Amino acid sequence: AGRSFEWGTDGEGRKRTWWWSCGAMDVPRRRSSATGVAVGFAVRGEKFRVGEDVVVHGEDALPFVAKIDQIKRMENDTQVRLLWYYRPEEAMGGRRPFHGKNELFLSDHFDWCSHRCVDSKCKVHTLRQYQELPQVTDRDYFSRFVYKAKQKRFKPDRVPVYCLCEMPYNPDLDMVECDTCAEWYHMKCVGIREENLRLMDTFVCPLCRKEDAQSNKR
Repeated sequence: AGRSFEWGTDGEGRKRTWWWSCGAMDVPRRRSSATGVAVGFAVRGEKFRVGEDVVVHGEDALPFVAKIDQIKRMENDTQVRLLWYYRPEEAMGGRRPFHGKNELFLSDHFDWCSHRCVDSKCKVHTLRQYQELPQVTDRDYFSRFVYKAKQKRFKPDRVPVYCLCEMPYNPDLDMVECDTCAEWYHMKCVGIREENLRLMDTFVCPLCRKEDAQSNKR
């Protein structure tokens, strides 16, 4: 079996604030009498639909990110069922070195909110989609884990690890592939700078170099 990272259960995530800035005043979550299911709504001329990822501004410095799961037309408002994305520091275990700066966890935590609380669209990609983006904007995120908020568990609970540090992949960190064993290593962990990498025809990792040295002594 290959090497893998397994989530522990240490550490508590920070608390989230559930009061929203909606126009001129702050209002709590609320429900009205339902009048029908809808597939979309508009805020300030921008259209939103079920399944889209959105930015919601609360009291925290960083905006909340959510997925529109359901929309209901009410007598006096349009209510939106939002599935929340958690940031690593909000989940069990906190932020780890392998978490990308734009990494989010899709959770099973939801709330019904007024459609007026939705600020703008964003896009939460898969890790592979995120890697293939020609340019990352401040509205691009990625998610590779589902977070069960009540159980404080992750799915999947194991992921492959790389490098000498044996950590999962972080798209923000540059890596280099060993031409001998085809394993990937963080350039920082093996002491390679980007300008030096351009001058190298091949790269052999420390483990393969050590193994070659031992073989030559026999």
